[in-house]
Amino acid sequence: MCGVQSGKTEWISCDIFALISMGLSYQLVQPKDDLRVLFHKTRIRDPIKRSPFYDSHVTPDGAMYTWKNPDGHNGTLRVAFSNREDEFISFPADAVGVDEVDKCDLGNLSLLPDRLMGSPYGPLYRRSSTPTTVGNDQVPNINYYFCQSDKREWYIECESCHTEQSIDWLKNIVDERRDASTGKLLGYSLKDEDWHEDLERDILPICMRCGHPLDRLKEGKWYPTARIPKSAARRGYHLNKLTSPLIRIRDLWEGPEGYQASVNNPTKMQRFFNSILGLPFVGAGTQITEDMLRACQGSHYLNPETDTHSRPCSMGVDVGPEWLDVRISSYPVHGKDIRRAEYIGKVRDFDDLHKLVRRFNVRTAVLDAEPETRGALLFQKTAHCQTYICYTREVKGQTLADFDLEKVKKNMKLTIDRTMFMDHVLATYQMKKQILPTNMQFLSEGMYVAEMTNPTRVLEVDDRGNEKYVWTSGMDHSFMADVYDFCAMLLGNFWQAPMGVASNPRPETMVLRPVESFDIMSVFDSPLY
Repeated sequence: MCGVQSGKTEWISCDIFALISMGLSYQLVQPKDDLRVLFHKTRIRDPIKRSPFYDSHVTPDGAMYTWKNPDGHNGTLRVAFSNREDEFISFPADAVGVDEVDKCDLGNLSLLPDRLMGSPYGPLYRRSSTPTTVGNDQVPNINYYFCQSDKREWYIECESCHTEQSIDWLKNIVDERRDASTGKLLGYSLKDEDWHEDLERDILPICMRCGHPLDRLKEGKWYPTARIPKSAARRGYHLNKLTSPLIRIRDLWEGPEGYQASVNNPTKMQRFFNSILGLPFVGAGTQITEDMLRACQGSHYLNPETDTHSRPCSMGVDVGPEWLDVRISSYPVHGKDIRRAEYIGKVRDFDDLHKLVRRFNVRTAVLDAEPETRGALLFQKTAHCQTYICYTREVKGQTLADFDLEKVKKNMKLTIDRTMFMDHVLATYQMKKQILPTNMQFLSEGMYVAEMTNPTRVLEVDDRGNEKYVWTSGMDHSFMADVYDFCAMLLGNFWQAPMGVASNPRPETMVLRPVESFDIMSVFDSPLY
């Protein structure tokens, strides 16, 4: 896992020829076949021709390359492209290398283990990429695999106190001051306090322990920073550009694409993290944090087995393959859009939902329409509450004003932009418009906090340079139940109803606009906020 132009493709190339020279078969996967001819020419064939040794051993044949050995035990390299599923079949490999994992079709990459099933050497994988986002089981990108490895970092020794440490931008170069609850950046400064623009020397990294300047280019060592069982041994390497002799830190600090120019520009900041630091971008204000959740804790304790509620409640339900994730809220303060959690948990089936509706006096519910559309529709017909079926899509420029209220009431279904509504739910935690229980860490089979903090708001840039914000998927069930409960609050108009009554119409003046600014606190211009 490293930044751009860090030599990862060259490293894979060296590894390829080392293995095929020993008679192994190797499948190399590249992201897309649109640069197939150029890749073969510049990355494989030209380097082979420049070396008489390699040129005498390797014979190219289309996408295949054969290493000829005197004993006839020849090795083979085959190049495939992840956007072509047909290229993943009919080639038994001893080793697989994937270059630029995060740009590959992750669905097709799941077919690769089948290629190694017949190899006597076991699964020999090599993966490399510039990272983009935080990974998880549903998004197995380079960060996901790195986090499952022993996570090796390049350590150098401080000449003053002899402390060994890796060079980290936010530990050795820059001090950031952030608000503890919102994560908002309040200020930043260089740790190298003696440096100024008129100095000819470069900015120096500072030792985390003694404050002495570090020689970032001195000889170092790779150290594992995580323990994993030997039976599941996987070496992982993270490499940033802070130890490269080709980079000046002052350029990373004051350049047009440097840190200072990126502070208020999420596009540039993502590039800085990904391309320079070799890290996935997780900036402040891009996810719910545990600190935000704790800041919203009240004094009540939830017992999902026995609790009941008499005042009208809203309910949101995320439908998963094994569980239905449920969030039920009451509204203790008239005229305020403050949701107090009355139930957070997982249930097995729709029959359990009917019981929750009765126990908690649910008046308005919003259910995930997929993947169990038939079950959701049956619940909608039989539930003793207003129930809306919700589809999540990418709806460009959507606002709540786009909804035809009469059509929604008639059909009892709605389609929401997932990113926009997750943005709004994030804001409810930033502004402490939630009241959570004291035992939140034990709710939803112990998964509540993880499922609330795992989704991350990231910037995606496609091959044409088009940019958009999206929230990562996977391990987000509690978050999505919160989103649907938020929708139920809007549709039920709970915050304006007298205590004990839930009215259905909502103010036509209320408009939630799609998020354009990275400062999520600036987007709420409706009476609700």
